[in-house]
Amino acid sequence: AWDSETGGPPVLSPELEAFLNAGEPPLVFTLGSAAVHIPGDFYVESVTAARRLGRRAVLLVGPEGDLSVGAGDPDIHVARYAPFSLLFPRAAAVVHQGGVGTVHQALRGGRPQMIVPHLGDQYDNAARAVRLGCAATLARSAYRAETVARVLAGLLDDPGILSRAEALAAPARAEDGAGMAAQKISALFRPE
Repeated sequence: AWDSETGGPPVLSPELEAFLNAGEPPLVFTLGSAAVHIPGDFYVESVTAARRLGRRAVLLVGPEGDLSVGAGDPDIHVARYAPFSLLFPRAAAVVHQGGVGTVHQALRGGRPQMIVPHLGDQYDNAARAVRLGCAATLARSAYRAETVARVLAGLLDDPGILSRAEALAAPARAEDGAGMAAQKISALFRPE
């Protein structure tokens, strides 16, 4: 999954690093790279849900997102971007749209996921993550702070979901998708 704005090694901003070091692991809310352009009330409801749970939160709002969401709250950090590979392992849970790259990065990070599908394959990706036992899903139309807080509380309070998410991390990190794809493609062109 894409993990760097520059193509160089991923790094967290000093502000985000300081926020992460200043307290308990936060909830992370992101809509990936496509759904972030149609957020609706996702981030506003997310801030309210985090506050209901008494949890810190990181909101990744994208290149044109509203950086003022949660303004003035020391328990809310808003950024346009952060590399998922460095952020997700430090989260309490990841709430996202269900894009394949985001699902994979959350698996690699070993964190419980709450998936709110918006389009395309995200519905299938969400169903697969639920079947793996590391995620819950919520319809976009039901994304309201009270419901989000209830679903997140269930995820965070279920030791089975956390242990399953942690168990899936090592195999996900060991995957070499590009290498495997290259081998399969090369095999198609080998003479028999």
